[in-house]
Amino acid sequence: MKRTPVMILLAAALSGCAGAPEYAKVVAAPAPQGYAGIWTSTSPQNALVSPDAVASLIISRSGTTLDCRSWQRTITRPGKLTLRDARLYNINEKNEVSALRLDSGVLHYGNLTLQRSTSPTAECQPFISGQGDNWVFGAAAPVAKAAGTGARKAGVVR
Repeated sequence: MKRTPVMILLAAALSGCAGAPEYAKVVAAPAPQGYAGIWTSTSPQNALVSPDAVASLIISRSGTTLDCRSWQRTITRPGKLTLRDARLYNINEKNEVSALRLDSGVLHYGNLTLQRSTSPTAECQPFISGQGDNWVFGAAAPVAKAAGTGARKAGVVR
């Protein structure tokens, strides 16, 4: 009698993972007409941590993406476009899947509303190379700190 509720809970927990794609196994689908480009948030949005935070989604023609969010630091997540049940999704390297929908020149991505932009934000630029819609995404080169900058411990003489 006690095993039945446990088995039901176990089955319910495992069924939520069924059919979810894995980032490493997904083959990037080419970007549909109108999707390739640089998309940036233009106003404060509830999905972002602060009114000063900026979200960008850069979509290449080949279907690779870069989700770039900046506020006090810059966080980037490479991803791939994928089609599932005739809907377009972006899956990132953390296996987070978000739907994409283009509506009258506005891109709806997850809980964000993004507008087309002519260039990436200064914070996202170091992670992008290439021209036009043929971007390549990667890690930014480390930036050396200027002499005399950084945190200092109280009471420590250098």
